[in-house]
Amino acid sequence: MELLGVGSRVKHPSYGTGVVMCMHKRTYEICFIEQGIKTLSKDHLMEVIERIEPAYNVSFGEAEEALIKILREWSDISEVVPLVINGMVA
Repeated sequence: MELLGVGSRVKHPSYGTGVVMCMHKRTYEICFIEQGIKTLSKDHLMEVIERIEPAYNVSFGEAEEALIKILREWSDISEVVPLVINGMVA
């Protein structure tokens, strides 16, 4: 499924018609006319009535989190933690 931007209109089989209010990494917050605000996975199947192109704004925290994950997964450098015994660094 293509990513939906804020303002996209969707139709859910159980919740009815709604509008995307907010995008997160893995979910959308959608305001449904009769059911209120629901948080749904981005891969949840829904009919797209009107698609709005998403804005790709990435926060510093999200970028930092992604970089840390990549470095931990692909780096051969491990974190060194000093061992302190009776107030002395070993």
